[in-house]
Amino acid sequence: MRPRSGYWTPFPGVRCSESYSSHTWGADPDSDNEYLRTKGQAEQLIQLSEIPSVVVRSTFIYGDPDDIGPSFASYQTEPGGAVSVVGNGSQKVAPIHVDDLTGLLAAAALDPSTPTGTFAVSGPNTVALDEFIRRINQGEVTIRHLPSPVAKLLAWFTPQLTSALADVLLSDSVTGGNPAETAARFGVDLHSFTGVMGSPEGVPS
Repeated sequence: MRPRSGYWTPFPGVRCSESYSSHTWGADPDSDNEYLRTKGQAEQLIQLSEIPSVVVRSTFIYGDPDDIGPSFASYQTEPGGAVSVVGNGSQKVAPIHVDDLTGLLAAAALDPSTPTGTFAVSGPNTVALDEFIRRINQGEVTIRHLPSPVAKLLAWFTPQLTSALADVLLSDSVTGGNPAETAARFGVDLHSFTGVMGSPEGVPS
């Protein structure tokens, strides 16, 4: 199984093609958002093929405290430092642990007893983005909020922050449904981020 632009095709021992991307819980070929529209179009092409496929749409991904991962790297700082957040920080997030996601993807590709189709996956906990940031920084962080109009204006001048990405960051990163039930279909028991990160002083568990 080799990754190729986020889409995996069958090799010996692999039972199906697989598409995975994070931040795509709202992927739709008809979306007004360019990022979500292109993801939806790619999924549509895979589903039109004659190869059995598994499409996995995930929320943001996080790792252990000493290796939080690219989704949240810009939100982690030295004790007492400051981070910037697009929006007011009240966006809901249900991040999934990297071990859970990789376990699910491996099962989807290699285990013939797991289902095919399109699946939205997330972690089992939903909190406000600001709370998650405080938790990954053990509570010792200053959060600076970038209002929506300012973020969208900056998108015209900042290559890393496109207008489409700004809209994604301003929206909730949740999937709905029962994430534990979805993960269990692939033999995965989801990590709770309260268990992974602990509950630092001043941050509710």
